[in-house]
Amino acid sequence: MHDYKIVRVSEQGFGLFDRGEVPMIPGHFTNGLLRPLPFGALVYTGVSVGTVNVAAKSLVDRPDLAEVANWDDAVEVSVRSEYGQLNVESYEDGPVDGLPLLSARGPGWYRIRAHVRHRDRYYDAINADGAENYLLLSWPEGNPSSEVVLRATDMCGRQLRLTSAYTPEAVSQTPPMARDETRERTHQALLDAQKLAPDPESQ
Repeated sequence: MHDYKIVRVSEQGFGLFDRGEVPMIPGHFTNGLLRPLPFGALVYTGVSVGTVNVAAKSLVDRPDLAEVANWDDAVEVSVRSEYGQLNVESYEDGPVDGLPLLSARGPGWYRIRAHVRHRDRYYDAINADGAENYLLLSWPEGNPSSEVVLRATDMCGRQLRLTSAYTPEAVSQTPPMARDETRERTHQALLDAQKLAPDPESQ
């Protein structure tokens, strides 16, 4: 049984941020769910504004795939932790209390397996019922490896993959962006940049 925590969503997503920094670069959700940044990553939700349920676990090694079939979509990506402080964060509220650090071994590369269900239920809507569930698993990884789509059944993810023509981009090795004066300015930059991505419903 997973220990879910409520995460407040805005601009159709939440993040896996390292020490609260958002090193934003242009790009797409090529796998339909999770987009790596130079360090950290973004998660694309079905609801535009509202709440979702998130569980997270930090593991020693790669888990088996037995649980993947219980979810609508599941993907794996390599994510770099610059500072060793990779947390699940709301764009507006910051780190989510009660969820574990996803970079338990400090700075370096981690493999993240993200699972989701019910993104289509209130797609692009305002909903605070917490209908969407997410499970994020992380474990240390020596070197980054390619994105992998393990399961792909929801329409939300399908539209995102079609939008980006499913051409996974390499994880950028650029230096981290300097921290802005306040968290609010940094998160606003994220929100502004995310608006530049194509609207899946317009495809």
